[in-house]
Amino acid sequence: MTTEKNKEIVRRVLDEYWHNGDEEVLDELFATDYVNHELSNPEVRGLEEYKQWARGVRAMWNLGASDWRIIVEDLVAEGDKVLKRFVIRGTHSGELLGAPGTGKSIEMRGMSLYRISAGKVREIYWNYDVFNLAQQVGAVPAAAATG
Repeated sequence: MTTEKNKEIVRRVLDEYWHNGDEEVLDELFATDYVNHELSNPEVRGLEEYKQWARGVRAMWNLGASDWRIIVEDLVAEGDKVLKRFVIRGTHSGELLGAPGTGKSIEMRGMSLYRISAGKVREIYWNYDVFNLAQQVGAVPAAAATG
């Protein structure tokens, strides 16, 4: 597949699943032996486990920031890899990371690296700044400013 087709797969996963909750796109575009690598959580293996993980992530954002959206800032492809640099933005409207809603605008920045072969997502490596998000919602104290 071309790098442009691989980027289109990443865009479809974002639009059809993450924004609209359509799990059929996961069945279409993910390998059954998919592996999810996330620095802050145990590895997830297999499409069904990934769908369970992804449902939990969507539910967390839907509860904590019902107007959340993922904005792609960069989408770069080479070979079988697509790197997505993103920011999630929303209004802290409900419980998020154990903190009650504040009504404040929040954001979380991150990157995900997709490995795609034969039109199927085989792996994703995730890295995102959940600590900064936790500070924004008041789940952990904000760092003191230094002069």
